[in-house]
Amino acid sequence: MMQRFLFSLFLTVVAMLLAACTSSPPVEQFYTLTTESVSPVSTVRPDALAVSIGAIHLPEQVDRPQIVTLDGEQRVVISEQHRWAASLQAQIGQVLASGLAQRLDTALVTAYPQPEPRSPDLRITFTVQRFQAQPGHGVVVDALWTIRATQSEKSLSGHAQALAPIALTGDNYADIAAAYRTALDEITQQVAKGIRSFQQ
Repeated sequence: MMQRFLFSLFLTVVAMLLAACTSSPPVEQFYTLTTESVSPVSTVRPDALAVSIGAIHLPEQVDRPQIVTLDGEQRVVISEQHRWAASLQAQIGQVLASGLAQRLDTALVTAYPQPEPRSPDLRITFTVQRFQAQPGHGVVVDALWTIRATQSEKSLSGHAQALAPIALTGDNYADIAAAYRTALDEITQQVAKGIRSFQQ
């Protein structure tokens, strides 16, 4: 009787060990904010306005590879399985550069760490104060920006804020990335408007 019990116990332990060895670890998924790149510099007119976007300053809690969300008002959730495909700072800069290139009718817009093809006419700095996503609600992007002319002391500062709902298509994190793109597009529109008034 005891031998049968020990044999059954042995089989159970072996089965558990085999299950542990064959189970796959959680698969990491990667998301991006960028959907297109800035047009090649070679297509730009020689007299086109050149704009350079510096390194994006982000809140420390979201400046990481993992996607950060809010669960309620205070609880921060850092997902190890859902990550940004590249540096969040660089992705935000690329989205802003692409949007400004379209809205200013020039492709000569670069964002750090992309090299500048020539000395820029304008430099823009961004300090993101809020970059928050709350599933079931929406995302908020809140940023301070400053435009500086490189050939003079002239500058213009502003505050831009955008909110976008998070659509529910089944992949919550893909929906979050899409909502961030929508919010950043609104930020780009506000900054482009600032640049136009700055040039007048």
